[in-house]
Amino acid sequence: MQVSTCWKSTRSRYVLPIVLAGMVYSPSAMAVQLSDTVQLHGFASQAYVSTTANKYFGPSDSSRGSFDFRELGLNLSWQPLPYLQFAGQVGSRKAGTTDDATPRIDYALIDFTPYSSQYSRAGVRAGRYRVPLGFYNQTRDVANTRPSIFLPESIYYDAARQLILALDGGELYSEVRTDAGSFFLEYGMGRVILDDETKEMARAKTSYVWRAMYEYDGGRIRLAVTGADANVASFQPPFSDAKLNLHVYLFSAQYNAENWSLTGEYIPRLQTTLSGVVVPGVPGVYPDTSLPDIKQTGEAYYFQGTYRIAEDWEALLRYDVQYRDKNDKSGEANAAATGLPAHSFFTKDKTVGIGWSVRADTKIRAEWHHLDGTSWLSAKENPDPSATKENWDMFALQVSYSF
Repeated sequence: MQVSTCWKSTRSRYVLPIVLAGMVYSPSAMAVQLSDTVQLHGFASQAYVSTTANKYFGPSDSSRGSFDFRELGLNLSWQPLPYLQFAGQVGSRKAGTTDDATPRIDYALIDFTPYSSQYSRAGVRAGRYRVPLGFYNQTRDVANTRPSIFLPESIYYDAARQLILALDGGELYSEVRTDAGSFFLEYGMGRVILDDETKEMARAKTSYVWRAMYEYDGGRIRLAVTGADANVASFQPPFSDAKLNLHVYLFSAQYNAENWSLTGEYIPRLQTTLSGVVVPGVPGVYPDTSLPDIKQTGEAYYFQGTYRIAEDWEALLRYDVQYRDKNDKSGEANAAATGLPAHSFFTKDKTVGIGWSVRADTKIRAEWHHLDGTSWLSAKENPDPSATKENWDMFALQVSYSF
């Protein structure tokens, strides 16, 4: 192949990632304090994925596995005044055929804090900001902040990543610190960021998100509730007036001890509604026909434990479950109605992992997944559901760096 031809046709797409990699992996790489008010940070990660069946971030089911999962980014923050901050991040993400490594603006915002005291503060963010969904969504691209190579797919669903990652709009936030603990509240609205392919047939509508969080004893106990409505409208026939709405409530809990942590998150009701679908008629023969709303209510949860084996070593255990239809957990009713395999409507993932902190800024992780079901596989990488396998295993290895 064609390696040279492929490179010539796409080299401009990879210029920034290569430059970022050169900076991040340089032996002298370190956090850059450009001035008293300006800071530069960055991150990079590279993973290897091998599966016994089904594709996950590239040709993982081949004999060689896949190296098609990497993340690179640079973020800059400037705080000219104690109550005013500007921040932004440029990132590049390669994830098989689901993300093509094109550099993009992950976030770019103004943070204004008009009220601040010793025990409380309140402010507003405007621009492109990360959605405060659960515990991990706001920093999910930085591998060193994640508890594992892959976040629990039941909650942080990669196939719908664009709908839950960021909003173009504004967010109000406040926090109060008391002897009984710390309380945080965020409320935001804006439009989801659509990829180029989706923009050809849909447009973003105003979406909403809020999160209330409580922390006790410096984060030993953390509790949170998140509510979100994501909205997208189509403009392509026969869905010219169709609207897609995702409505979710997420409950999160975490306990942190000196050497171990327990975390669980639960979506009791993920409501997906497709409305406004009209089947075009034939003039003079029969009129347009409006179809009834299509609704599906899913359920998802995971339980996770981490244990610090030694100063630089940590182990992970996790059980992760997703049902596309909580009223049909076996998937058999949906399979009969759609002709799709029953296993495409659920996934149960048992994960064992281990991580080694080579240095404070460098981590190596390995994990093994035993999976029953395929509900969170990407249709881009697995276009024929009937060709997927219900029971499969996945091994992943990742090196990550941040400064």
